[in-house]
Amino acid sequence: MSLDWMTAAVCAGVDPELWFPNTGDSTPVRICQGCPVRQQCEDYAAALEGDCGLPYRHGVWGGLAATERAEASALAASGKAGRDAQILRLAEHGVGPKEIAALVGVTDRTVHRVKKTVSPAPVADDPVTAQRREAFARRTVATEGGHREWQGAEPVTIGATRYHARKLSWLVEHGVPPEGKLLRTCDRDRCVAAAHLQDSGRAAVGCGTRNGYIAHLSAHTPACPDCLQANADYVQENRAARAA
Repeated sequence: MSLDWMTAAVCAGVDPELWFPNTGDSTPVRICQGCPVRQQCEDYAAALEGDCGLPYRHGVWGGLAATERAEASALAASGKAGRDAQILRLAEHGVGPKEIAALVGVTDRTVHRVKKTVSPAPVADDPVTAQRREAFARRTVATEGGHREWQGAEPVTIGATRYHARKLSWLVEHGVPPEGKLLRTCDRDRCVAAAHLQDSGRAAVGCGTRNGYIAHLSAHTPACPDCLQANADYVQENRAARAA
């Protein structure tokens, strides 16, 4: 990091002790207000101090006392955590790095770094979800073509709740109930694969479209297969247009 900016600082010809004032002395802060390199000074202090605690921060830099810099650092860390979580959530929904960068307002490089270095903590299934997964795995068989065929009678009872095969499949895959009737999109009679089911209620509000995909993200709900495909098609078309 270049320190050439320091030669233009107002404090260059002032007693350095002034920038380590007693509590309540606002003189250094007033001097900093008109300094032409105030922002560079503040950035330098942020890089120098990193995320260290208040006891390890000293003096006034960029017009900010140690307490103010500690608060700014904590706020930035909180915002960064939220930003990283948003990047990971978008990535989990199949959004490409360039599109994530545009949506979140960061660079492609930041998106790749977050995806590489930040791993979301594993979330254990609650008891009901675990029972649904176990029942679905026990009562279905995967077959070629991406189908999953139901075995035996339905509905099945888990706890005090009865589930028909399609609804159980939908809940296991999406974690939220369907908004309408579940329609099979393949020609296999016993197939209950979630990818081969369409929620008629969601279809009525735009599922299977790019806008439907964005609606899922806005509501923080898992995107349905149709919306995931619509988003993938949108991204592919955009890439082809940019390459042309």
